[in-house]
Amino acid sequence: MNPVISALLKEEAFSKLKEEVRKNTSSIVGISSFSLIPILTGYLSIILKVPIILIIDDEEDGMRIANDIRSIFDIDTTYLPYDPIDRENNWKRASLAGGFVRGEFSVLVSTLEGIKNFPAIGVSLTITKESKWDYIVDRLVSFGYKRVFMVERRGEFSIRGGIIDIYPVNLNHPVRLDFFGDEIASIRKFNTLTQRS
Repeated sequence: MNPVISALLKEEAFSKLKEEVRKNTSSIVGISSFSLIPILTGYLSIILKVPIILIIDDEEDGMRIANDIRSIFDIDTTYLPYDPIDRENNWKRASLAGGFVRGEFSVLVSTLEGIKNFPAIGVSLTITKESKWDYIVDRLVSFGYKRVFMVERRGEFSIRGGIIDIYPVNLNHPVRLDFFGDEIASIRKFNTLTQRS
């Protein structure tokens, strides 16, 4: 960490902030000095050791703040963009959101527009859990996935009998959902060349 930042974080004001935040799991709003935002966010991420979502008014400011946090504190920080039209961007958002949920990033920076659909970005599927077939297909289509005869690339899905093949944008391999009624009987990786799991 930068020695100047290190010295700053030892100041009494930061110690008081640390104690207040540890007592309360609340939001901090209305920081007036733009330059303090990356310092406070990085500091809170380090002392609390929990993922932090930082909501900023402006896309450019958000990207700059995410870069500043990464540079100053050397912690995993990402910016979640927003563009409802761009399919590639929606895939990137889904991938970043999944990474944040899995703990791959300490800080996620976005605008209100970028974050408001954050919980709806992914679908969590488990074996023996009842999962409505139509719901899964509708979600895939809403995320911009393309229905194809045979899955070969990220962002594609296919349906055959009681099987849905999906190539998630955030994974390096496709998955096969094998259904028994409305219940997922198995979730397996499969090879795009042989189509075997």
